[in-house]
Amino acid sequence: MTPRDSRDDGLIVSRRRRQLERRRKRSRRTARRGNVLAVIGGFFVLLIGGGVIAAGVIIGRLPDLGKAAAVQLGANSVVKSGDKILSVIPANENRTPLRWKDLGAHLRNATVAIEDKRYWQHGALDYEGIGRALWHDLTTGSYAEGGSTITQQLVRNLYIPDSARNKTVQRKVDEAWLAIQAEDRWTKAQILTMYLNTVFYGRYAYGAEAAAQTYFNKHAKQLSLPQAALLAGLPQAPSDYDPFKNPVLAKQRRRSGCMRESSTRPCASRTS
Repeated sequence: MTPRDSRDDGLIVSRRRRQLERRRKRSRRTARRGNVLAVIGGFFVLLIGGGVIAAGVIIGRLPDLGKAAAVQLGANSVVKSGDKILSVIPANENRTPLRWKDLGAHLRNATVAIEDKRYWQHGALDYEGIGRALWHDLTTGSYAEGGSTITQQLVRNLYIPDSARNKTVQRKVDEAWLAIQAEDRWTKAQILTMYLNTVFYGRYAYGAEAAAQTYFNKHAKQLSLPQAALLAGLPQAPSDYDPFKNPVLAKQRRRSGCMRESSTRPCASRTS
């Protein structure tokens, strides 16, 4: 064998060693990638599994509207002689339930305009309103904006006791789930009727009729637009907008309600 042949053999052996080394390195890299992918895959499996279990626990404890016990709401007893009212025997809460047609179009429209202007368009939840409320809370660092619809407010008044009305995530989830069930069970007109018969207007007045009698000494269906707008603005802050205590602030609130009502789709023709 010549020296040249020896050099060629050495080069071949060296080349093969380098090739084997590169293959080993590729094998190690592939193994490491496989381990990383396995860890990531396991993490996602655990995450998804945990999410499914958590969702099952949450769904399992969500309230059922059909089984929920409504908060007891008393109603005033009326003593009549023919069509004449002789006296009113008040309940624990000053409240006189009314039918849809007896609530009056002005109050219905003004309430929707102030409390939930997209009421007739969205479902139980107003996702646009929720997004707006979340953005407000994030940018201001507060927890003031709730984004609650009229349906959510109704189920809160009827099914969530005062002791459980703190602004917690669980309470909001329960409220939203009850609202979804309520929209499946009742029409929009029925929900608005129940809301107007149960909401608190201040001065011990629960419901539109008691409020109309308390503040204007007339029936709800007899309210003018400015009077209806004033009442519609009370539930958010009854003490602040009380026309007897804060007439200037109450008038400002009333003016805002009138402006909003004029831009809201009329609902006077709807029936329940």
